[in-house]
Amino acid sequence: MEHACPQCGATVEDGRPFCAQCHAPQIRVPVHPPTAPVTEPLPPGTPEDVQPPAQPMETPRPGRQTHPGATAGQRINRRAALSAAVLAGVLAAVGSAFGVVPLALLCMFAAGGLAVTLYRRRTGYPALSSWMGAKVGIFAGGWGFGVLAFVNSLQLFSAGHRAEMHKVLAELLKQQTAAAPDDATRQMMQSIGNYMATDHGMALFWALGLLCLGLCFVVVAGLGGALGATLFGRDGSRQE
Repeated sequence: MEHACPQCGATVEDGRPFCAQCHAPQIRVPVHPPTAPVTEPLPPGTPEDVQPPAQPMETPRPGRQTHPGATAGQRINRRAALSAAVLAGVLAAVGSAFGVVPLALLCMFAAGGLAVTLYRRRTGYPALSSWMGAKVGIFAGGWGFGVLAFVNSLQLFSAGHRAEMHKVLAELLKQQTAAAPDDATRQMMQSIGNYMATDHGMALFWALGLLCLGLCFVVVAGLGGALGATLFGRDGSRQE
């Protein structure tokens, strides 16, 4: 088989790498055109020395960080949050068990900050926003309330403790009834006192008290966690 040389037109046998007349190469490698142009073509009439516009390089967005600590701070590590919340919650429960309101509030608030500190240590010191710190604090407050509610609920099974609670509640309602401004209010307070003297009334009063206590735990501990994240949760990683 023979073919014509694309340079001079002389006849060249197939398989020869060069033409015998003009020594032009005969082996050509087909080049497939790109599926899409790298840059848009220049308009007709553009001078040859004009360079086509370069494609801009993709730059990371300001909020996108590649540090592993920053990625960990975007969502809660549940295992680390659980262990931190249990330890901090026990602190809040112990401090609240004494019945001193200022001490209880202080322990709840400190439990939120402690939970954030323990959580950051267990996850390699990730950066935490105030909202993420509040979540960890709320988790710790929930655990603290759960421990305290479980211990206090066991007291309901004691007949002596129930009798003491009835006595304290009756005395409190008696004082409120005496301080009522009119007869209608005193009659209403008397009816409430009669209902609270029953076991059903005591159980309702106990449930309402636990509800208020639980709200106090999660709110105060959440505030402590938010403050702890604001003050100490900005450093993305520990400097060795």
